[in-house]
Amino acid sequence: MNRFVPATLFLAATCAFCSASEPAIVGGITQPSERRTLAFESGGLVAEVMVKEGDAVKVGDVLMKQESRLDEAEAEIRRIDAESRVEIDAAEKEFQLRKVQYERKAGGGDAAYAPAEVEEARITMEVADLKRAEAKNKHDQAVAVYNRSKVKLELMRIVSQIDGIVEKISVDPGEMADPQKQEGAISIVKNDPVWVEVPLLKAWQVARLSPGQELPVRYTVDKADAWQSARIIFIAPVADARSGTQSVRLEMPNPQGWASGLDVEIKLPAELLNDPTVMSGTAARN
Repeated sequence: MNRFVPATLFLAATCAFCSASEPAIVGGITQPSERRTLAFESGGLVAEVMVKEGDAVKVGDVLMKQESRLDEAEAEIRRIDAESRVEIDAAEKEFQLRKVQYERKAGGGDAAYAPAEVEEARITMEVADLKRAEAKNKHDQAVAVYNRSKVKLELMRIVSQIDGIVEKISVDPGEMADPQKQEGAISIVKNDPVWVEVPLLKAWQVARLSPGQELPVRYTVDKADAWQSARIIFIAPVADARSGTQSVRLEMPNPQGWASGLDVEIKLPAELLNDPTVMSGTAARN
């Protein structure tokens, strides 16, 4: 993907007698630090698109909605069922009544009750207790169904998961959203910070770099002295055996809002200009 590989990259990799006081400058390209392709959970008619391509969005911003009026009406019914405690309260009152009747008959006192009457009162109380438990279970189920309907409504919206820029909108209001489409419904990129991909450093150069190290970086379209600092966040664990190269990734703040995909120059330390293996071989021949 690198479109800018200046001649200094070749010199940095092969020159055996270049000045050690001059830094090596290599080419790279910026990439978004995050890219999210978002889609609806299931197919449905798109009712509203709240953003347009190029808009800045924040985490939690609603980007798109599907048609959901019927589902919202259904959710309202489920809410009423979930919030109602009439059946639970009635079952509780019934149990308390049966309990009092049983305790009165079982206690005896001035009135004498036959054993069969006492047993019948006990069983009636236990049945009322089971009905009380059943009413609570039905209420818990109603709450679960309501929560499921709320989740369904949430999944009929697409919400931004990152702070970024709308890169592409793939479906418009009135169209059917297909969750199986590879391009999804909308894509978001995060360009602050940006990543700087440096794919063609020689392995011996990369061996002298370390994660966390900061290097000067400049956009090729910017001023000649507009260098800014970028931090190494990744060094490829495997080098290309054929070319002897190894890729490096840097992270660079981008508060000015430059687009990603731009060519940059990276200034390497001066000691990375001369290949020590070439120089040692030359010295051996001399």
